[in-house]
Amino acid sequence: MTTIPPVLGIGSRWGTRVATRRRRRSKAPVVLIVEDDIDVRVLAESIIGDGGYQTLSAASGREALALLEQGAAVALLLTDINLEPGPDGIELARRAIEARPGLPVIYTTGGGQTDGMDALLVEGAIFLQKPYTRDQLLSALKQQISGSHQTNS
Repeated sequence: MTTIPPVLGIGSRWGTRVATRRRRRSKAPVVLIVEDDIDVRVLAESIIGDGGYQTLSAASGREALALLEQGAAVALLLTDINLEPGPDGIELARRAIEARPGLPVIYTTGGGQTDGMDALLVEGAIFLQKPYTRDQLLSALKQQISGSHQTNS
């Protein structure tokens, strides 16, 4: 994978990344992965890339918002709920949906307490508890992308 330059001065060598598979699958949907744990982010990139999707990754909600504001063609947002620095994944998804109505969202978290969380999630979102399996992640992606009736670019 290739590290791309900092986005509006907020990227880092561990921040925003684009999978090299992108060149080979230029028509495949792009999944924006927002995860502050580099090991989890790299694993998600690998699973999603091997599943036939393009990936664009950010290490924070701030980086993800900058990518969206710059017009990155994104078909789905996969975000951890507990992101640092902020905004957290819940606020990130709300702001992404405001900018791109209909953008499918998948939330993840490794946090223990998830009771009542559904009330905080954007409508139509899917929630995956970490650790999720490869099949769970790819199934959720397929479900969300096939259910999206618009291209989010």
